[in-house]
Amino acid sequence: MDREGEDDEEEEEEEGVIAGEREEQAKEGLFFLSKHDKIIWSSIAYDKQEQGRKDKGGEAMLPPSPLMQSSLLPPTTGPPEPTEYSLVHARDIASTFFMFITPSIERKILEMTNLEGRQKIGDGWKRMDITVYEQLVPFTGRCPFRQYIPSKPAKYGIKTWVACDSKTSYAWKMQVYTGKAMATDADAAAAAGGGGGGGGGGRRRRRRREDSGPCAGHDPEKNLGMQVLHDVTEGLRDRNVTCDNFFTSYELGQQLLKRKMTMVGTVRKKKPENLPYVPKKNKNVLLVSTKHTEAEVTDCHDRKPVIILDYNRCKGGVDNLDKVIGTYSCRRMTARWPLVVFHNIVDVSSYNAFVIWRELNPEWMPQKRNKRRVFLERLGKALVTPLIERRERLPRTEVSAAVVRGVRRAVSRSRTRGEGEDVEVTEAAGAASGADDPTGARKRCQFCPRAKDNKTSTVCSGCKKYICKSCSLPYRAECAAENFETD
Repeated sequence: MDREGEDDEEEEEEEGVIAGEREEQAKEGLFFLSKHDKIIWSSIAYDKQEQGRKDKGGEAMLPPSPLMQSSLLPPTTGPPEPTEYSLVHARDIASTFFMFITPSIERKILEMTNLEGRQKIGDGWKRMDITVYEQLVPFTGRCPFRQYIPSKPAKYGIKTWVACDSKTSYAWKMQVYTGKAMATDADAAAAAGGGGGGGGGGRRRRRRREDSGPCAGHDPEKNLGMQVLHDVTEGLRDRNVTCDNFFTSYELGQQLLKRKMTMVGTVRKKKPENLPYVPKKNKNVLLVSTKHTEAEVTDCHDRKPVIILDYNRCKGGVDNLDKVIGTYSCRRMTARWPLVVFHNIVDVSSYNAFVIWRELNPEWMPQKRNKRRVFLERLGKALVTPLIERRERLPRTEVSAAVVRGVRRAVSRSRTRGEGEDVEVTEAAGAASGADDPTGARKRCQFCPRAKDNKTSTVCSGCKKYICKSCSLPYRAECAAENFETD
């Protein structure tokens, strides 16, 4: 007990000495104690060597503050280096920037922008409407998943699920339907074991189903419409989806609401989730909507519900895509279905490019109705011009050789003028291949009366005007040169 009492007295003396030193250093402005007496702040740098000498001499020293303790850490040698995360994710300039602007930040910015737009503009700030429907690419050859749809103009072809914008028909995502998924070995074994009347009958029934092909299963696929719609709308948020009764269901509407998306679509009358009683059984049109919260009716004489008008306005997005693709298409007759799918990809991609170009350049070709045809012509010339320049020999046919020569001359002229734009090069190439080509497009003779309407592809080498045979005389090059000299 006596020893413990002496230790307590020594500790009290040390605390008194430390307190005295603190008061003296506080008077000198060296150390400052926090309000709760737990942190000591210092106005001088921490000296590790001085601390070591005082420890060896047995003198009391104030406990270092958190700022002092940070100086006790081993110093780092050399400049700071990037972290391992940066080394893995910084592949180029864009990826380095997106390390800080993460997808969650992008979604938050988009959400707040849409919220501000709806608050400021109101109904003028509308969400994009998405149409989900099926597309049938015409094909009558052999294909394991070829479909027959009598309501389509082609009737036979390859079915593709499409999600596109209802207004512009811009295709967001497409998915080829390859038929019903084949049953796994476990499912086949369970089906064989569960069949009554012996194993032989079960094997025969299973063999008949396998011989019928992957698209001709007797049992329909369950929830196929819901699965397809989720696949083709993946990555979309804050949109409205318009679909037909193949996709529409109550469960689908609830799942889309979790993704902050709404749905408008017709529904089949025999679905168990519908009302058991319908006033006009053969005349009513049943629709399901998670977008409309009130039973609004138009002010027109027909008094149609707003939900019907919204559905009619958005339901033709995929059908319009089929129409515009069919107008200008690169499809060719073929018996191979992969080539048919490739042709459809090229057609849809070119139309998507046209939609983006039109939105970015609203003043391009104003008040013209052949914008898409001109865009496709320039796109084709831009794609083939590098290949034409790379040719070592001219083609055998005179028409193809004249086109190649015209393109080469146009490219050389554009390079000498210092024009580096692809659009200008293609325009010059098109002008050279059209006007300077004596075997180019057929036009009306510029010397005959307009009533005759004589079409010709011959261009005068002197005045560069189209001239028909009745207005010209054939000359050899030498004879023409002699006649010009005598004249």
